[in-house]
Amino acid sequence: GVSVGRLQLYPTFGAALGYDDNVTLSNDRPISSRYLLLEPGVRAELTGRRSRLRAQYRLADGDFADSDRDDFTDQFFDLGWGYQASVRSEWQIDARWHEAHDRRGEALRENFAATLDRDVDEYRDQGLGVTYRYGASGARGRLAVFANLADRRYLNNRDFTREGDFEQ
Repeated sequence: GVSVGRLQLYPTFGAALGYDDNVTLSNDRPISSRYLLLEPGVRAELTGRRSRLRAQYRLADGDFADSDRDDFTDQFFDLGWGYQASVRSEWQIDARWHEAHDRRGEALRENFAATLDRDVDEYRDQGLGVTYRYGASGARGRLAVFANLADRRYLNNRDFTREGDFEQ
């Protein structure tokens, strides 16, 4: 990584070039296509004596040469903060904001809806989680208590995706 004072930056990059013989996961009418996937990102960490702050951003861009309906651009932003109050006591808070997609043929569009002439199902996923752990590392037992809030809302193809929205 790259150091900027106490901040550590870790650039990331992934790439894949391939061929998918069933892009839509269809039993009846498979669509084949070459694809290119590019995934740039960056992770930043700031570590103190008892705490650690972490932020990460990743972009995933997929391009299918023979199936434009399956192209996608996803974004992922995650933030986390951990605090160790003592050898036995630790807090963790995590937040996420994702704009992503479900492939045609999975999640809400399995089977019959896989090959409908529509783009991939896009959604916004947001969440917040808090965890408290008590017990030293290596102890016979540790107690962990956590709470999470989650919200997913589909952004397109609402006649099919409305039922997939949730809050909890």
